[in-house]
Amino acid sequence: MRRANSGDLPAVERLWRELQAIQGDFRVLKVTRDLDAHVRDEFLNAAGRADALWLVAEAGGRVVAMAFLHAEKPSRVSDEEVLEMSRVAVDPVWRGRGVGRALVAEAERIARERGARYLAARVFSRNEEAVRFWDAIGFESFVDTRLRPVDESS
Repeated sequence: MRRANSGDLPAVERLWRELQAIQGDFRVLKVTRDLDAHVRDEFLNAAGRADALWLVAEAGGRVVAMAFLHAEKPSRVSDEEVLEMSRVAVDPVWRGRGVGRALVAEAERIARERGARYLAARVFSRNEEAVRFWDAIGFESFVDTRLRPVDESS
């Protein structure tokens, strides 16, 4: 487990495409930007930020998992920051082998180092496999955002 470096961009892009293949079915809101370019920019810009970083896990000299960590204020009535994990992806061949848990353990170590009391994970609620993973390792729902289409015929 280590912080990503510029040479990891191709692996991050590969894992991102795999994550998109899964998440695409759960997206409700219309995407208005090139997501591949957005993730690439997010990756490249993280190097110069104090509040964000990418983690990668390697096995056999190959990147097999990733996570984007960034400081976030999840409440409008609190200044407390949490360390949020997003863009979490584990190569399908490596799922079920503890790689995701290792990413979380390293994120937790970094959160403690930064003085954050909580880790947060952003998950599409319809992604049942991901929800089961996060629930199994002790994450609880904090805020549920509910959506309902607006009837345009009125």
